[in-house]
Amino acid sequence: MDDLDKPMISFLNDIDRSDLVEGADKVTLHQALTMRSGIRINAGRAEEFERYRDPIDGQKLVQSILEQSDPITDEVLTEFAYGNYSSMIVMQVISAVVPGSAESFIKTELLQKMGIAGYEWRIGLGGLPAGGWTSSFTSRDMLKFGTLAMSKGQWNGVQLIPEAYISKATSRILYNGDDRIFGGGKDVSG
Repeated sequence: MDDLDKPMISFLNDIDRSDLVEGADKVTLHQALTMRSGIRINAGRAEEFERYRDPIDGQKLVQSILEQSDPITDEVLTEFAYGNYSSMIVMQVISAVVPGSAESFIKTELLQKMGIAGYEWRIGLGGLPAGGWTSSFTSRDMLKFGTLAMSKGQWNGVQLIPEAYISKATSRILYNGDDRIFGGGKDVSG
């Protein structure tokens, strides 16, 4: 849990910090997990970036993202922005800190232990599973994830995810103030 408050680049040893956009060293793992990383790549640069994605893999992807982003200020670190490359960086962090790859770790330490086998998870930029999208699970398996959360991270008596993490992940993190979004902003609790 303490790692959530550390800068995400502190886990990535292959990053050349001298070329990063201003503020990239401030972004915590928690901010990246909650899509509040402050990473903003304008449409023109993003289109070009996506076009040449094949040769960019691993931590080179993170390097490229953090070089092409607009400066990351304290103000943008508080703003939620869906689809801002955060999940790709989180997958790179997972890959950097677990034995083997992020994909094999998630498969053996979570999915197999929950009896989840018939799923698809597309490989994203950087050669790892796309963190925030492009996965397909059966409705039965999605119920297993819900049961895991309701059981505070335990599956069949085994703690697969720390209870403190489940508590944080399912609690309100921010209030967007927009009553028109997701069925009512004030009613969205996690």
